[in-house]
Amino acid sequence: MSTEKDWFLSAESNFEAASALAERCRPSSVSRAYYAAYSASHAIVMARGETPPARGNWPHEGLGELVRTVLARGQDEWKRQELLQYKQAINELQSLRILADYEPASVFEGQDWISSARRVLALARRCLT
Repeated sequence: MSTEKDWFLSAESNFEAASALAERCRPSSVSRAYYAAYSASHAIVMARGETPPARGNWPHEGLGELVRTVLARGQDEWKRQELLQYKQAINELQSLRILADYEPASVFEGQDWISSARRVLALARRCLT
């Protein structure tokens, strides 16, 4: 079974791919950014002592809420607004990923998805140290 460190390494790898693809292949960049946040979310939740379901990973739906819930009940002083921002970033990335993967005519402006993924990775790094 994968550990939180394995999930974090996956997050970093996906983030590197998202960054490299951001200018020349935006839909693929969006998808990789989401999977960076998805992997980072697993690292966060596992670092807080949660055990993944038997299949080895949590479902995509509700993952942002799971991160918020697990962090809110921990020992750290998390501000409510901060937790909601992480949840929102994960959920927005998931919505963008669905567009990128299943709506080929979608147009992605700017690079907000990179910033959102970077924020979730920073949270994972904070939880793992």
